[in-house]
Amino acid sequence: MRSSVKILFMIGQFPPYVGGAEMQARRLAVALVKKGAEVTVLTSRIRGTVVTKPQALFDEEEGVRVHRLSAPGFGRIKMLALCFRMFREAVKIGKGVDLLHLHQGSYPAYAGIMAASVLKKPSIVKMGSAGESRFDLEILAQSFPLGLGRQMASTIVSKATRFVLLNEQVKRDLLRWGADSDRMLAIPNGVEIPERAWTMDTKTFQERVLLTKPQTLHAPVFLCVGNLLERKNHALVLEAVRILKIKGIRVILVILGEGPHRNILEKKADDWEIRDQLRFEGTVANVSDYLYAADGFVLPSMTEGMSNALLEAMALGLPCLVSDVPGNRAVVKENETGLVFALGNAEALADKMRSVLHDKNAMIRMGQAARKEMKERFAMDVVAEQYLRLYRNILP
Repeated sequence: MRSSVKILFMIGQFPPYVGGAEMQARRLAVALVKKGAEVTVLTSRIRGTVVTKPQALFDEEEGVRVHRLSAPGFGRIKMLALCFRMFREAVKIGKGVDLLHLHQGSYPAYAGIMAASVLKKPSIVKMGSAGESRFDLEILAQSFPLGLGRQMASTIVSKATRFVLLNEQVKRDLLRWGADSDRMLAIPNGVEIPERAWTMDTKTFQERVLLTKPQTLHAPVFLCVGNLLERKNHALVLEAVRILKIKGIRVILVILGEGPHRNILEKKADDWEIRDQLRFEGTVANVSDYLYAADGFVLPSMTEGMSNALLEAMALGLPCLVSDVPGNRAVVKENETGLVFALGNAEALADKMRSVLHDKNAMIRMGQAARKEMKERFAMDVVAEQYLRLYRNILP
């Protein structure tokens, strides 16, 4: 394959916007550039959204060129205007690239699919969320009235050269939409592997990261990372903390992230009399410090594509407890690289949390196995190589 394959990424948002799919797109773009590829990102300029820094219309960072578009209007009108602008710009930029790589099956993917059709160039669609109510194409189908959204989703299904899947549920959803299985390929999300592994001696990090706050800690720390949304199911972890308290086991729950569900969680903590065991830290830049400071990582989501936070925790070797959903099972092997609890079962989660505290040797073994698995299958360098092979296979 040519050493400098040229790729156009298209995605609804891109860093400095903070989101899982967005961070994956950026990490992959940087990794591909390091391997000699040329990557241009076409995205939207979002206002009024939590970002890490102001968004420029054009910029370049670590060799990745980013073009951001804006459009007038609100709601669906704005989305349609952005879709048209992205199509027009993709046709212009696409003349100088080899293929289009579309992240998530949303309206930017539709714009990219139509541009690829005009340019007669191959296209890849990396699907994000799974499950009937959360599947990318279902969301797109419901986003526009009069059947327009469903037509856009069907066009993506019929015209995409390849689909990249994160888990088996995504495959089932695509098959339900009529996509051919021979156009599907599983490639996981990638993660940077830190040099320092997690150890059970968390005191130093807890003193630096957590004990600097007015409230002091005198209990094991469990960490949740994710936007405070109902589907992230943080309330289940609060209930597990309450169950452990009733059984005489005190733990501290630290939650990183913001969202509309925070008030509900705070009320539950008050009602269950565990508010002194709960810490909301909001959005932080030093997530890895919190991972090193924790005794265990909990991902209770009702649905997941493939969680960045989970990959980062496993890359450190931190004991991980995850809900039994396809996106988590694609990463965690029960009792080998982590612990899996029944979806929505607070008693089961509490038992797993107690195992983390009492079976130290097993946690060390699983943490080491998880870190090894991350290095071999999920390291960003490994994932980028898989994408380069895919590009080679579909290019003329």
